[in-house]
Amino acid sequence: MENNGENKKKPSFYNYDGYDYGDFWDKRAYEDNADLMAIEALSVPDQDASMLEIGAGTGRNTLRYPDYKKIYLVDYSITMLEKAVERLGDSDRFEFILADTYLLPFKEGSFERVSMIRVSHHLSDLGEAYREIGRVSKNGARFLMDYANKTNIKAYLRYFLKKQSWNPSDREPAAVGELTFDYHPEMVEEVLKNAGFRILRKRPVGILRGLGIARNKKTMGLANKVEGFFQKTFTGSRLTPSIFMDCEKEMREGFADNKPEFVCPACKGELTFREGEGHVCRTCAKLYPYKNRIHNFRSDLSSPEFTEFERNNPAYRDYVNNTEEKGKDNE
Repeated sequence: MENNGENKKKPSFYNYDGYDYGDFWDKRAYEDNADLMAIEALSVPDQDASMLEIGAGTGRNTLRYPDYKKIYLVDYSITMLEKAVERLGDSDRFEFILADTYLLPFKEGSFERVSMIRVSHHLSDLGEAYREIGRVSKNGARFLMDYANKTNIKAYLRYFLKKQSWNPSDREPAAVGELTFDYHPEMVEEVLKNAGFRILRKRPVGILRGLGIARNKKTMGLANKVEGFFQKTFTGSRLTPSIFMDCEKEMREGFADNKPEFVCPACKGELTFREGEGHVCRTCAKLYPYKNRIHNFRSDLSSPEFTEFERNNPAYRDYVNNTEEKGKDNE
């Protein structure tokens, strides 16, 4: 797994390049419907608002947010975003951004709404990710998110039957796969608070996940009814494998209030768009390509070769040389 960032080593997260995530959801109708119930219950529509959808993947949930004027789909996987472009078509309501969750290419205070579904369990540093989301969120912005809950009933049963080593009651993250983590609710809520968010509402999701009733087409209707009843009735439950939350960004005096606008993720400098090439940073001169509707801010997929502009820009060459020397010094 790669670490992301320029001069600073960044936390890692899962990369779905080359993975058929659409096939994953084709086989999980119950889970997909459970997510939909929670999204519909916790979303706060605003036709004048722009939404940032982090971990948008193939666009599975994008059309579940119909009441926003513009949606910025962010994902780290080029494979996912290419499929999202195919699914969502040519509408100018959508922007497709290849980027790192820890280095979002937007100005401070850009978004009234942010969603991040089925992503947190692949983040090794929730604090840094949530702080970055807080940076690009406006005062009072709503943040719809979920996390994999380690205190779910199946985890307790496995622990008491000695089929897993980690204790669900421990606050530390439990590594359950390659860059895949289950988190304790108290830890997640503390990290959110430290990042400037307060929790308004919760939904426990997936109470029947993994059971036969949720896999059999004949009993799917009943499973969906049980799921809906549990979500609505036991909002504070910690027994489900997923917990969805509607959070609000705290009000901070003097905090920026901007329209969504791209900035250099490396140095936060302003960008100039060059037709046929992409975005060029006015500060560090780094080029971020734009091709097939995808804005590529993922550093390892940006062009490694100098453009004519870069070759004729001594400041850029000095910047690259200094960066390479710093990288060698840190090895």
